[in-house]
Amino acid sequence: MRGALFCPGCFTNVERTPKEKDLFTNQRDPFYRHLKRWSHVACVLRAKKPVGKRYDSWEEAKRAIEHEHLAIVKEFLQERPEIELVPSDEYDETPVEDTDGPVSEVPIGRHQGESFELPSKITTVAGMCRNFEKNKDKYFVLPGAIHAVKLAELLSDVVDLDRSVLDKHQKPKLYYGKILRSWNAGRYSTSIRMTRLRCGQGVGDFTVKMPDGFCQAKNINDTSVGRIVMFYGVITKNGGGDRSGTPRLG
Repeated sequence: MRGALFCPGCFTNVERTPKEKDLFTNQRDPFYRHLKRWSHVACVLRAKKPVGKRYDSWEEAKRAIEHEHLAIVKEFLQERPEIELVPSDEYDETPVEDTDGPVSEVPIGRHQGESFELPSKITTVAGMCRNFEKNKDKYFVLPGAIHAVKLAELLSDVVDLDRSVLDKHQKPKLYYGKILRSWNAGRYSTSIRMTRLRCGQGVGDFTVKMPDGFCQAKNINDTSVGRIVMFYGVITKNGGGDRSGTPRLG
């Protein structure tokens, strides 16, 4: 019947997977899938892409963590990490911005959301940005999440936001945006630094507001135009029309 099987919904070709065996090697039942060459044809019977990655066993998930393919983020640090200096030594490195967290139960098993107890990390957004080229393809389980998702897929561009987000219940997310302007709204390091990001026309303007001293430590200053900033939080309305992030330490 190969080549002569058709979907009853869109009438395009489908194929059996696996083609001959009664079961997959992991004991899953076979199924029928649409051929890639018909992916442009919409069909209500087409299976939706699963959200995130799930693991067959605790051992598989633990191995992924050991090989740095998976990270369980228990929480984000609320205070800047302290820099420990050894007397007579000159410090010239960025502090390590993550620590070992407790063993956490996360529902990332493939079988009916089976939970595994796995080691976690307490980190900062800056810690996730370090070695970004490597981390963007790494799977992360963020606080409160039920899926392990690639960092590249977790990121939301501020440009894609619209006003409707303010009318919905929000969970903290990872956002990023391009800096248009950044300035200290006061005179002191404790004053708020306004960092304006490029956004969509429907939003008006979008500003990340954090203490100037904190931003300066992250190299966000008056000369940061054109740089990309990444933060974790929810979006709130401020004033007559400004939109601002309420970011965690990043």
